[in-house]
Amino acid sequence: MLANIVTFDYKNKTMLLAYIAKEMHNDQTYTYTYGYYIDKIANYLEKVGFKTFDPIKLGDYFISRKIFTKKSNEISFAHSCFYYFFLARRMQDDRDFYNDVVNPNNFYKYDRVIDYYSGLTRKDDHLLAILYQEFKKYFEPAKPIYDEIDADDFFTNITSQKNKFIPLVEKMDMNKVVANKPNETIVEKHIQEVSNERLSRITDEINNITYLTPDQFIVIMSRLLRNLDGTESVQLKTEIYSEIIKNTMIFTIAIKNKLATYANSHQGQLPPCYDKVKNVELFFRFMPYAVQTSLYEFMGTTKLCQVFENKLKNDFREGKSDIEKFFSIGLLWDTNNLANTKMMKTFIKSVGKNSARDYITFKLYYNYMYKVKSGSAEEDEYLSLLSSLKSKRYPLSLIKQNMINSDLKKIKKEREENKR
Repeated sequence: MLANIVTFDYKNKTMLLAYIAKEMHNDQTYTYTYGYYIDKIANYLEKVGFKTFDPIKLGDYFISRKIFTKKSNEISFAHSCFYYFFLARRMQDDRDFYNDVVNPNNFYKYDRVIDYYSGLTRKDDHLLAILYQEFKKYFEPAKPIYDEIDADDFFTNITSQKNKFIPLVEKMDMNKVVANKPNETIVEKHIQEVSNERLSRITDEINNITYLTPDQFIVIMSRLLRNLDGTESVQLKTEIYSEIIKNTMIFTIAIKNKLATYANSHQGQLPPCYDKVKNVELFFRFMPYAVQTSLYEFMGTTKLCQVFENKLKNDFREGKSDIEKFFSIGLLWDTNNLANTKMMKTFIKSVGKNSARDYITFKLYYNYMYKVKSGSAEEDEYLSLLSSLKSKRYPLSLIKQNMINSDLKKIKKEREENKR
């Protein structure tokens, strides 16, 4: 304890780095000349009365520890995450800066700072209350979209011809699914490719956000709900999560409608930035699936499973659309899959003949192919769920499901024997 009094300890270093990050923010720059950088350190030491410490030694120490990089005569944080992390630490010690960040007119400019800050503090009822109120207010004008649109029909019957919708699972050959399950080498290669693709999307840039967009606000609230896990009200968490899903649906419907309008006036083509989309109808149909997968990146934690489950139970009770229910069952499954088998079975039993059935089919199929070990009890669970989905089209669905499962056991046995 005495050593902390006579040395420039970890806490002192952290406060100094937070001070430098805040100074850079005030100066609207992310790069200082070396001399100006040392002057900032000297200014801080003077403010706190630390006359015995050498600003040059401290400045060079931070560079040697790779917190800052020095290129020629210019100094900057080595990574943008360092800059945002230390701004978040400054929020903890500087009430004026905190108030500036949470100001309803400014908060969106600090989305990454808020992300780090909420992850550090884990509980801030004041911040949560302010942003939640702003979130509701922001989407209030678009609420009629949620009230008036039948999401199940909107994301199922894409074209005006209203072709009869046939769920993917009805065309799925379960015997081939089992027989063609990839081996561990292929699975490992696929997982590595997915991991590399995600890493390639990570940028090291400083955000310069000038206005708030709906998707940005949804991400901010999703991260906030995930990070502030110390909030002592499951009811409030469920309420906020429900608002996130409702507003996510509003945003998804609005984007789909805007893109469809464009496509209708451009011979069925989407804007140039969507040039990789080959099947426009399928793209529209699976938009909620893609959005749910994105939400998992921001809210994927077992600490929210009770919240997801609460919302799903409310959806069943209130007769919400299958698309809306899918967001919660999808997050539950992505977060803790087979631990939520009971809820999944309830969803499968109730889901209508719409795109939500395709979403859950694809999610179960993908996990079965790439996340479940062959010959395991988990494989049997997944096959049982897929076969129950497939048998929904038959009047005596349970009898049909048992027939499918019996055939699958034979195929599995043959597959394992062929491996030997």
